[in-house]
Amino acid sequence: MPSQSIILFISILFILSTICERLTNFVKLYVDSECPGLKQWLSTLFGIHGRINRRRLNENDEKLRELNILKVNIFFGFVTALIMDADLILMLSNLTNPGSTMGWQHSWKDFFANKTLYEDIFSVLLKILGWFLTGCFISLGSKFWHDLLDLLLEIKDAKNQINQETTTKLAAGDFGALDTEQQKQIIKDAINDKFDSWKGSYSGITGVSAAFKTVSGQKLPTRAIQFHVNSKGKGSAFVPDKIYHQGYFIPTDIIQVGKAKALRCLYPGDEDTIRKLGSSISRAGQVNKETTTGSICLKAYRYENGKKVYYLLSCFHVLFPDEMNSNYQTILSDGLYYSNGNNINNPEVVSPGTFCKQNSSWILAKATDGAMDDSMDAGLARLIDEQYLSASIYDLGEINDTYTPNKNDENVLNVKILGCRSGIHRGGILANDSTDKKTITYSFGDFEISNLLQIDGIGAQGGDSGAPVIDEQNRILGMVIAATDDGTTTFAVPIVSIMSKLDFSIVLANDVNT
Repeated sequence: MPSQSIILFISILFILSTICERLTNFVKLYVDSECPGLKQWLSTLFGIHGRINRRRLNENDEKLRELNILKVNIFFGFVTALIMDADLILMLSNLTNPGSTMGWQHSWKDFFANKTLYEDIFSVLLKILGWFLTGCFISLGSKFWHDLLDLLLEIKDAKNQINQETTTKLAAGDFGALDTEQQKQIIKDAINDKFDSWKGSYSGITGVSAAFKTVSGQKLPTRAIQFHVNSKGKGSAFVPDKIYHQGYFIPTDIIQVGKAKALRCLYPGDEDTIRKLGSSISRAGQVNKETTTGSICLKAYRYENGKKVYYLLSCFHVLFPDEMNSNYQTILSDGLYYSNGNNINNPEVVSPGTFCKQNSSWILAKATDGAMDDSMDAGLARLIDEQYLSASIYDLGEINDTYTPNKNDENVLNVKILGCRSGIHRGGILANDSTDKKTITYSFGDFEISNLLQIDGIGAQGGDSGAPVIDEQNRILGMVIAATDDGTTTFAVPIVSIMSKLDFSIVLANDVNT
């Protein structure tokens, strides 16, 4: 690591070279017919004829001009060194404090004291040589010394940072000794702090979560930073085995999943006159367009002016497709929100979805409320008539309650989805109760959403956006918003988060039966 004395030495040369440059530039600018004395002086001393501040078209003339500038640089470098008594030889012999050797601190009488004639001559020649060497060094230019000084300071800072990190890491704690909730929180903090830098360093990453480490297909009791990639290799090959954060080395894991896409309807949903949860819907006016069409998640209500008002819940990108596409920049920066039907044109919601079955669609509700931000993709539509929508999930009955998964449910809890395309899709396992960052491809482009439920073993299909995710006890966990294109994984927004954001209650089995 460069010592402080070397940095000080380079700083002195930088200051002297700046002074030398100012003198040289003065000469370059004023050697013309208006300064005949200076012109004659340069001609006599250096053999310089004509102006030296303009480039020459002829190659030989340009080389001569550059040589003349170098002569002037060295001369004024020597003059600067002489004036400041900056002796390079003396400064190098006293690097611990090179500045103390500069300046006319002693008289010539003291300089020659107690010396023989030969010693006097040698001392003078050595002094002149020191000034000349200083002049040559500072004639290199202030940019050279400035860049060198920057480089040395960067090396010093990097070495200090490495030493600090090494000292910190030597005292790293045992990550495996923490309980899984503590591990999860540390990983969440790491993801919030470093996700953007990870995406820049390891290409192909589509998501990251705090999951249990998997080795040879077996889940370990220790959590890891789980990176989701479209395909292993390339950028993901550079993901280290462990990542340091908050005093711990955290293990990493890489799983290959398809690209997560918002789901669009391809086929008709339920054919019943009274719509059920999971039936297909879309905004009206989308006829003859393969637009975003999805599923009904649940039947909801609010008290407005002392009266129950009923709604259906689905995804924002299903209920507000045009608003989403025309305001995507707002979504990317601040999020997009609607309430009470304000500023919504043609809010009618039809069922079946217009792309699914154009000839028999009828108006079921009007889009009123929605939220699309870095943790939410959900919307409400006020029902035209409460009786138009049943609270039943096909033939499974009504939703019994909400449920918030915990650490004991991971890789254990069996779940299913109920979408207009997939119908009742069983066999899913809650892989993670909180995928911290996931990149989802919408019609306007890629968008990152946090804190999603990750369901393995179920690949939701086009039209399943908005489908409810329920367990074997008919408790609702979340709402499907996307799935990977390889049919292995589905992602959902937790239902409690949606209820908190949009402020509504769910019509449960008890409400229907009383």
